[in-house]
Amino acid sequence: MKIHSNEMRVSVPFFTKSIPAASHTNLSNTKKDGVYISSQSLQLFNGSKGQQKNFLIENLMKHRESLVEMKQNLTEKTLESGKDISSIQEQLKEFEKQIAELDNKIVKQQMEEQEKALGKEKDVKKNETPQSEEEQLFTQAFALDRTQKMSHVFKGLEREKNTLESEMKLDASRGIYSDRKQEKLIKLEEKLQTIQEQIKENGEQSTKEKNNGFSVSV
Repeated sequence: MKIHSNEMRVSVPFFTKSIPAASHTNLSNTKKDGVYISSQSLQLFNGSKGQQKNFLIENLMKHRESLVEMKQNLTEKTLESGKDISSIQEQLKEFEKQIAELDNKIVKQQMEEQEKALGKEKDVKKNETPQSEEEQLFTQAFALDRTQKMSHVFKGLEREKNTLESEMKLDASRGIYSDRKQEKLIKLEEKLQTIQEQIKENGEQSTKEKNNGFSVSV
């Protein structure tokens, strides 16, 4: 069975959702569950929701998982049928190419979000009074959401790394050594290390904020 590369192209839809501007008419009197929420807090909350609902990243992740699963299924079926892995080498290369492209898009989008968040944080510290308790909670909620997304990507990359290592062990048992797979394994390990460092950095920032007297429970 030969799968042409154009049959595996994945289109990633970009969803946009307009968010109406917050009305400030009655914000000063807004109460929920006995907690006063200022207009400044609501603005920050609306901004965080916009980032959290980043449909582009979510869809990129879903498509990536789908491609990894398809690649794994193809590999398993080929080996179960007694065929050599080299018979599907071109299909595997196409899967790997598309997965790498998605990885780059996901990382780029996450870095842009992180830069925007850091820029807003600096602006707040420079031009505004210290954040209220509600504002601190919203900021932490956004950081938590970003960490969860990175953890999701980390798990996907880790599964792909484990699959690749299994393939390499099988190749080694047959006296086959692939420079391409070795290079890919190194790149995966580098990506995992980078994401792990980002998750650790977010965790340290969250701990610092909790020590200042604020915490977010999930």
